Amino acid sequence: MPPIPTSEEPNELNSPVSNTGSKRVTAGRWEYNQQPNPHFLVVVSTKSVATFLSGYNTRLFQNDLQSTQGCTEQDVIVGSKIMKADEGSNGTCLCVVLQGGNVIFYSLPHLNPIAKITLPADVVANRRLDDMSLSADGRMVVWSAPFELDQYLVLLQTNLPHGEAVVLHNPSIRMPPHPVQETAAQKPKKSWLDTVQSAFQKGPLTVTEFDKITAQSSSSAGGSGGSNTAKAQEESSGVGGVFKELGMKMNERGERLSELETKFEDMNQASGDFLKAVRDYNERQARKKWWEL
Repeated sequence: MPPIPTSEEPNELNSPVSNTGSKRVTAGRWEYNQQPNPHFLVVVSTKSVATFLSGYNTRLFQNDLQSTQGCTEQDVIVGSKIMKADEGSNGTCLCVVLQGGNVIFYSLPHLNPIAKITLPADVVANRRLDDMSLSADGRMVVWSAPFELDQYLVLLQTNLPHGEAVVLHNPSIRMPPHPVQETAAQKPKKSWLDTVQSAFQKGPLTVTEFDKITAQSSSSAGGSGGSNTAKAQEESSGVGGVFKELGMKMNERGERLSELETKFEDMNQASGDFLKAVRDYNERQARKKWWEL
């Protein structure tokens, strides 16, 4: 809800935080009543830290690096994090890491310096602070090698065990199978050459198959002779159908080749006509006199 201007006289308060959650403007400035659960924002720049009242454009406290003891004009803030000392306690502070390797802890929300520590020299010398990472429980993780990480504890944590081990690889744990996208393979189209090869790649005929094809039954029974003859005719017609289909495919391929040959002849003729026209044009240009050009 937007603030409502009023002409009431302001009350003198010891804190800029209000008690009722309302605000009013008087004599060109905002007046705040104390809120039951105030919230504030922490803003960190390269040279200073500040806290603002959430919802209002009002700065509560600010602290510059130059005003902090032991800091110089060359110090730059490269990282910050709100940390909590122990789980379940109210020991919350603001941790600020400087480019020179110093770590400063500020109280919240007043931003008073409460502690200052120095990181190891090799961390600063190898510019490892550029890619560091801070956690809310007081840990700092920096790269020590292309595939190595170092972890530092910058805030006392009594619930963390000393010599904490991190398992990077466990050979007893098998990785899950990688999901493979199954693609339906399209059946390749059989060419006429493959058809011929498959027809001639069949195994040799047995005596029984040869008898069925040639309609010569080994049985002398008259009743079964007719059925064997019919079966032999069906087999022979099937084989003949295969060769007939093969012949039709070969004829179609021959027709396509002849059409392709005709197209090539037309293209050659057209290119020859174009070349002849170019030559005639060049000859006519060469025979012209200089005043005809």
